[in-house]
Amino acid sequence: MTIILVTGSEGAIGDFIVKDLYQQFENPTIIRIGRKECTIQDKKSKYYWGDLTDTAFMQMVFSENTVDYVIACAARWNGINQDVSIIDNNILLNSSLMHSLSDSVLKLIFISSSAVYQAPNYSDQTPIANYPNSTYGGSKLISEIMIEQMANIKGFSYTIYRPFHVVSPLENFERGRSHVCTDFCHRMLVNNEDIDSLPHENGIGFMWVEDFSDIIVSNLKNIQTDNQIINVGTTEEHSIKELAIEIKQQAHFHNLIGSNTEDIALTPFPLQQDGRFDKLQLIYPTFQSTRFTDCVTKFIKFKYLKGNKNDIEISSC
Repeated sequence: MTIILVTGSEGAIGDFIVKDLYQQFENPTIIRIGRKECTIQDKKSKYYWGDLTDTAFMQMVFSENTVDYVIACAARWNGINQDVSIIDNNILLNSSLMHSLSDSVLKLIFISSSAVYQAPNYSDQTPIANYPNSTYGGSKLISEIMIEQMANIKGFSYTIYRPFHVVSPLENFERGRSHVCTDFCHRMLVNNEDIDSLPHENGIGFMWVEDFSDIIVSNLKNIQTDNQIINVGTTEEHSIKELAIEIKQQAHFHNLIGSNTEDIALTPFPLQQDGRFDKLQLIYPTFQSTRFTDCVTKFIKFKYLKGNKNDIEISSC
């Protein structure tokens, strides 16, 4: 029986990872650590409610369970800015986790971020030379270094994933903090804002959360991922102008908004074979990231039409 501890299991990515673990492993024991104010409607998992920054609490969790794998999704996010509380919280919670790991842990999976990079240098094969532009990115990079050092000391393996633009319908809208798909959908479909004058430049590669989750879970025991840092994303890039148009078209199709007056033909950015995802192709050669149109459709159906949820257990915070 495989015992897997998931931190941040109530988050925008963690919920999908838990679902995939139950689908891909036979009778796993999933341990979920959640904040006390959360209510998780999941009858299968084993729960602990507490503060991830509390080392004594974390040590108690590991002392009571023979954990094989840890998937660390938990982190505070407040946008790409200089919020010092973000770096304090994220480093503290990961330090608490590192100092609590038991000898039974075989491998730790850490969900980092592409925010560790400064454009245009996005290589997962060379050390990062320049410090990130945000405290969030800084907290992720420092945590990566901590994990690498502690793995050498304690003897466990690790995989660090750096995702690029994950689209998840479980992300809550917070103006100035939400990722662009969540932000645009809420402003256009809930606030009825008319988003105009957006640039058709600075392409973004949108990746559906279930694609990202499947990569993590299907490679949990893959020794090719041991002690690796891996960028995860798609090279199919689209502008924020295209995103707004696609949302408007999909919302009109599903009768969420009135007449669609947007009739602008835009050319998507070409596929860029720039080496960002060479490692990903080695461990997951069949990866086909959800097409941009399907990504927006899934998001709207899941969040605004209450569809496409399947049997996923949703947390409420």
